[in-house]
Amino acid sequence: MGSKIKAIQILQAAGYILLGLFLVLKPDTSVRAICYGCGVIAAAYGLLHVLQCRKGKAKGELILGVIFIALGVFCLITPQTVVSFLPFLLGVVLMLDGISKIQRALDLRVLDAIGWGKLLTIGILLMIVGVALLFNPFGAVKMTMVFFGACLLIDGALDLLFLLIVL
Repeated sequence: MGSKIKAIQILQAAGYILLGLFLVLKPDTSVRAICYGCGVIAAAYGLLHVLQCRKGKAKGELILGVIFIALGVFCLITPQTVVSFLPFLLGVVLMLDGISKIQRALDLRVLDAIGWGKLLTIGILLMIVGVALLFNPFGAVKMTMVFFGACLLIDGALDLLFLLIVL
């Protein structure tokens, strides 16, 4: 492997480690930074659509541009609200899926079908996770950031170990 490619891969692994550390040690800051980044990107994308519409290049894109600008500004002004909304939505979906699985499991039990108990267990677990997401949405986001950071840390460390020892 060329020394330039190896150096780039070492830098990439180090970047993963640093990003992973940041996500693990500062999950709240990480979430806000991601939300701010998404807000800036959405607002810029919306502004691009508005400018293209003004130049006459993209007819009908004005509404889409305004929506993206509003979404971007909303993300920038209220990142906590945006972040807490997503786990809440996931919590509702998981609860509904859990209820559906529990009902299906009870129907299968009446039919004396094999595996209804496993389906019932999965349904109950989905309900528990859904309720947890509803009552502590930001905690769920925080744990997701920590988990993602830990994955990046492990990935970066293994890449670095491989590059330094094997190659």
